[in-house]
Amino acid sequence: MTPFDLYVGVDWSGARGPGLRIAVCLPGSRAPRLLANPAGGAWTGSAFATWLAKLTRIRRVLCGLDFAFGLPFADEGAYLPGLEPAPCGMAGLWRLVDRVCAADHNFYDGRFVVDPPYGDYFLGPGRRRGACYHRWPGRLRLIDRVCGDSRCYGRPESVFKAVGAKQVALDSLAGMRVLHWLRGAAPRVRIWPRQSPRAGRSQLIEIYLAAFLDLVGYRARKIRDLATLNDVITAFQSRPVRDDSLDGPARDVDDKTDALVAAAAIRALAGERDCWRPPGWTMAARRREGWIFGVPEGTRAR
Repeated sequence: MTPFDLYVGVDWSGARGPGLRIAVCLPGSRAPRLLANPAGGAWTGSAFATWLAKLTRIRRVLCGLDFAFGLPFADEGAYLPGLEPAPCGMAGLWRLVDRVCAADHNFYDGRFVVDPPYGDYFLGPGRRRGACYHRWPGRLRLIDRVCGDSRCYGRPESVFKAVGAKQVALDSLAGMRVLHWLRGAAPRVRIWPRQSPRAGRSQLIEIYLAAFLDLVGYRARKIRDLATLNDVITAFQSRPVRDDSLDGPARDVDDKTDALVAAAAIRALAGERDCWRPPGWTMAARRREGWIFGVPEGTRAR
């Protein structure tokens, strides 16, 4: 794999507030650094997408995003069983989410998990279990099952869960709208694993911080001090971060360290062939559900 010009780690959990956290690494071993929004203010989904589209016109970027790129498909042979017409691939799914939520600014996606018929498939706000959610509760993608089976990454949540502290639906659906927008605004950017890497092109990958931490033997879920952060990133062949910018509430510190570790990790792993062609892959995972970059070799879907 030819090195990229820039490695970008994005903590997406602040998309609806107080803002994304974005860290960048140059090739080599220089320490990752947090990036402020050049336009000022917090990083919103819109600000990030606009920045990335412009950047990828002049630089080859590897960007890791910590949200699910797809919904479960392989278990039922459909994203939304019984819905017709229904998308049968990730690009169609992204387009559907964007169309349903087109009136909502900044890639918001709340109506998709509330309004019928789509909201019927989700555990939505107010802990409302949609009519179809009763039939398929807790559906998981193949890669989610791989992570659960490994017993290293914690218990994965279903992308159909849109409530609670560990919900992943709202972040992921908003991210899918961003992916759809980037397909039009930055058509040379490739989205893995639906599209394989190509020389001279930027690449977007789905990441999961727990998988990176497990690779270097760090099993705790949160990093909240500079010494621990540097222990982890130096294991990914990165120089330590020298300036302590880990101030603020614990949740904000979590987001900052997640982004910094992600940037260092994807730079270290970008040249590993097995990260790009994991052994557990199936066509459903590659074209319809997505896959988490960096899941260790030998981990297989069951």
